[in-house]
Amino acid sequence: ISAAQFGAQLVKIAHGSFEAWLNLGVAYQKTNRLEQAGSAYAEALRLQPASAVAYVNLGSALQERGEQSEARKAYERATQLEPENAAALWNLAMAHDRLGNASETEKIIEKVVEIDPEREEAWFRLGYLRLARGDAAAAVAPLRVSVSKRPDWLEALINLGVAQRKLGDLDAAKATFSQAVARHPKSAEARSASA
Repeated sequence: ISAAQFGAQLVKIAHGSFEAWLNLGVAYQKTNRLEQAGSAYAEALRLQPASAVAYVNLGSALQERGEQSEARKAYERATQLEPENAAALWNLAMAHDRLGNASETEKIIEKVVEIDPEREEAWFRLGYLRLARGDAAAAVAPLRVSVSKRPDWLEALINLGVAQRKLGDLDAAKATFSQAVARHPKSAEARSASA
């Protein structure tokens, strides 16, 4: 019996159970049955309208279906319910990013790293966004944090080296690119960045 079949049977037994509907949504989503997942999450929210988790899951299913604006709305509702929920904020930031709202993405990610300073991908994305908008000086610190948390992260190393080079800190850039090549000797990207 699959997880989705088990979840459907559980919902028949415990029709009014928030957890059953939420778990059914997860099972449907894992099997790429996104319409059914959305419906299950909607039913979970009908039973427990103040569930940030259900809104995050609904947003994720909508995002996977390509409905970025609707996903953003679900994530916004989750963050209204739980303003310090780093996962909800991160997903909201990524929805804004997919919609091309770079400044809003950056603002939300700044809050994510305040709440969850261990979230390495948030530090990287913050540095990347700052570098992309031409602020290499503001990009260096978050990129350094992402590299300190994951020293073998090629993309973070390359972006840190690029930011350092743009600032004219050629020795630091050379050291960063050397670290990228040392950790990824077969990477053409690391070798070409260091050239």
